[in-house]
Amino acid sequence: MVISMLSIFQEYLFIIWIIVALALLPMTSALPEETPFPDISFQEFSQFISQNFNPTISLASVLCMLFSITENPDLLALHIRQQNARFPEEHSTMVSAWIWCLSRSIQNKLCVKGKTLLNALEEGPNVPNDQTITILGTKLDTLADILQLKPFV
Repeated sequence: MVISMLSIFQEYLFIIWIIVALALLPMTSALPEETPFPDISFQEFSQFISQNFNPTISLASVLCMLFSITENPDLLALHIRQQNARFPEEHSTMVSAWIWCLSRSIQNKLCVKGKTLLNALEEGPNVPNDQTITILGTKLDTLADILQLKPFV
């Protein structure tokens, strides 16, 4: 019995050494940093929404934009970095490709079946789609300002 156990142990010795070696490797894990929810009064937030968006905008659309901004800190950081040139070769842009893509995604998701996010002068049949997305990107950038989500300005 002992001899058979020793022969089995010798057969699997290599696998045991691999398991032990892998168990001793240092491991790391990364968790996203939790940021506190923006400290803004409801009146200030409501005033911004009513001044910058269509008066018939739904609560679901407003919350979708709010959570899109607050839950994408990496995208927002890349956008803000592109707004602030550090080196002579760089060019600052007000509406970076990052915020432009986010605004295009929001518009494609929320502007269906005749629903609009922007005012009639900013969005309509006479306004090109790229210009509408740029306007929405500018408003999302301003929303990030109001929510104090910009790390450096």
